[in-house]
Amino acid sequence: MSNEEFFAEVLSVDESRIVVAYDGPVHGEVTLEAISGDGSELLRSGECVGIGRFELANCSPDSDYALHLTAPGAERRLVCRTLPRPATPELRRFLLLADPHVSFKTENRKGRFFAESALLLEEFVHLANQLRPEAVLCVGDLTNAGTNEEYRLCRTILDALALPLLAVPGNHDVLPPGGTELWRKFFGAPEFQRELGRGDRIVGLDTSSGYLSESGAALLRDALDTPGLLIVLSHYLLYPTPDIHRGSNGVIANTAEYAELLEQLACRPHTLLYTGHQNIPVVTAPAGARGIRQWTLPQPCQYPCGHLLARFHAEGVWHTFLPIGSEVLRQWSRTAGDRAAAFYGERQWESVYRRGRCGLLNQVYFF
Repeated sequence: MSNEEFFAEVLSVDESRIVVAYDGPVHGEVTLEAISGDGSELLRSGECVGIGRFELANCSPDSDYALHLTAPGAERRLVCRTLPRPATPELRRFLLLADPHVSFKTENRKGRFFAESALLLEEFVHLANQLRPEAVLCVGDLTNAGTNEEYRLCRTILDALALPLLAVPGNHDVLPPGGTELWRKFFGAPEFQRELGRGDRIVGLDTSSGYLSESGAALLRDALDTPGLLIVLSHYLLYPTPDIHRGSNGVIANTAEYAELLEQLACRPHTLLYTGHQNIPVVTAPAGARGIRQWTLPQPCQYPCGHLLARFHAEGVWHTFLPIGSEVLRQWSRTAGDRAAAFYGERQWESVYRRGRCGLLNQVYFF
């Protein structure tokens, strides 16, 4: 096995934990040596199947780690830095979900899971009930074809959540013939605002048509005067980013119409905008931004296959990528996407592109 055939990546990082994934075509023992200013630690794979994860616990916060992985005939070297330890108590937490695409299709597509989509959403619900966030925030495409059957299955799975769900629709949720009527039937109003206490607010926008609606714009105008934190949910991006440039850029089509409003939003401090659709993990600071950050979220059913945990403190928000439970499924999605990109000539499915350039969003947004 060559180094090119041996894949490894840092998956999840917080102030005390690092998760590393690996995949190689040859069975055999894989080792991970983690070196930091505190010394080194050596981990070994147990089953020697060539694919799996290592978890480093009890890491030092705000510290550099050099990671040396070895496999039969190959090695990889990675580096990462743990997040700083929060200086203040946790005020609230949310678990962020994007584009699960629940479907009854039995054939997967270009690295996207359809046959396993319901199982992945069930796993997410179990994770949410364990982590006990204040709420689950979803930025759309709960269903893949927007059918009554998909909605019913999705609603049945999400009814097991032991906490509130705040969701906005995506373009797949409003496909004909159901349109927004099925969304309203199963999930209620497609746009909303919710007061959180402490002067904080969540605004949910219906951009499933690819446009910002006037009613959504009115919600944003009203929210500009929110005294505390403002969280905005939108399926489509409100601001372009150079890191999403293959296929479609995923930005609402009427940015020019609302240019003044979007500029005002960009200048508002303590603002987080969570989006989906293209699902390339990216953090965007719009031009002229003084406070807002646009976080484009990954999805569970396609590489890099995971969710985002957001923990809020007085000084900022700690974001950590949480991968789906199966590394085998994650690696199938990665390699299947790469093969599809070559077969169809559509480079937007390539794993190196889909991973983004923001470390899978393992980072802190300081206020």
